[in-house]
Amino acid sequence: MGVRSCELVISRHSPSKYVSRPWCPSPVATTEPHQPPIALFVPSMRGGGAERAMLALAAGLAKRGVPVDLVLVRAEGEYISQVPETVRLIDLDSSRTATSLLKLVWYLRRERPAVLLSTLAHANVVALVAKLLLSKRLRVLARIENTFSEMFDNGYFKQRQILRLLKLLLPMSDGIVAISQGVADDLGRVVPAASHKIMTIYSPVVWPDHPEKAAASPEHPWFNDEG
Repeated sequence: MGVRSCELVISRHSPSKYVSRPWCPSPVATTEPHQPPIALFVPSMRGGGAERAMLALAAGLAKRGVPVDLVLVRAEGEYISQVPETVRLIDLDSSRTATSLLKLVWYLRRERPAVLLSTLAHANVVALVAKLLLSKRLRVLARIENTFSEMFDNGYFKQRQILRLLKLLLPMSDGIVAISQGVADDLGRVVPAASHKIMTIYSPVVWPDHPEKAAASPEHPWFNDEG
């Protein structure tokens, strides 16, 4: 899986305690002023567009010297190996997003991030419930990556229930990031109580590995003389 050396996991038995992986050195106490990190919450680093966008955001913030915690329900997926060493990876080590709530709350209480940005419907729900539990001490931004009405119309029963809950919780967020103007307009119609909190921020479309991929020769026969 290629897990990073500095990964931390929250103990299954005591959610208030961090446990280092066997190959991870223990955190070293410091007297330097603590700058609250920006926390990015996503279920995993599996190969999806939302996951890759959060990875790019984490890397970009860290490159600019901003402390970043990439908080994962479970540290797995093909993008794990691409998380830079300058980004702290927090593995909540939970089997499902819904069951990661308690560990997420413990993390938020301990680290007090400046803001928590979540993405994907079920992660957004957990992040906003955590905000309710922590009162006003937590700022949460919810990222909406698809047209809300289409997700609801085309989703299965469980997915619709998650979206119904998210619809109730979104007005409690501190901001909502829509990845396109179409997503923003649709969300404003579906959740009018949160329309004033919606902002459009497009996802990155040019990645660091684009030049390498553009220079590669495609292997499909359509692109050579055999096609």
